[in-house]
Parts: sequence; C-alpha cells; structure tokens
Amino acid sequence: MFTAANPEESILPRAELQIDIEKLSLEEIEALHLWLGDLVKERKAEAALKQATLKKGREVLETLKAGKITYQLEKVKCGKKKCKCNKGKLHGPYWYAYSWNGKKLTSTYIGKKLKDRSVNGSQETH
Repeated sequence: MFTAANPEESILPRAELQIDIEKLSLEEIEALHLWLGDLVKERKAEAALKQATLKKGREVLETLKAGKITYQLEKVKCGKKKCKCNKGKLHGPYWYAYSWNGKKLTSTYIGKKLKDRSVNGSQETH
C-alpha cells in the first residue's frame, strides 16, 4: 500500500504503477490478477486470525505457517467465572491450527505439543 505524509506524494507511485501495469500483456495481467487475489485472501485470513485471538483474550507465544495452515502456541482463558485465568494467569500454552476457507476462520485444538515440529514455513515469536 502506498502511503505518504503528503497525499500528493502518494499519487506519483500509483500513477507510475498504473502505467507499468498497462504495459503488461494480457497473460501477465491475468497472472497478476491471480496473485493479487491470493494476496487479498491471505491478508483477510491474517486479519481474521489476529481478530479471533484478540477477541478470545488469548496470548500468542509462537506462530508457524505451513501452506494454508497457521499453527499458534497460545495461552487461553477457559471461561469459568471463578478461575485463575480471569485474574490474568492464563492456561497453557496449547497449540492450535487455524485455516481460512475464504469466508470463515476455523480453529483446531492440537495440544501441548505440536507433533510434527518439522513444519516447513515461516516462524514468528511474539
């Protein structure tokens, strides 16, 4: 996303980008369109995942991505009124697998250990 402190500065890169895109062949534009569609889906999935973990009051300790699945090591609240987690001492950590089908985020409880630690992909620590 092009952003600038001065709105006039952001127009120039967009205009140059538009000119460059217009020079592409139909095949290249179609490939760009597919790539942008995938990028939009990926960003929506990331936003949904972030919102879901914030909404549930979870603390994310580690994130691993493997293709379309994101694994997160989280500390969680159980929801019981008199539990220690309501005072800030969360349960866990536990692993969860998250996937996005384009409309809905689904989560699956894995457990205390992620069985296949050889998950290929990027790793983030929070």
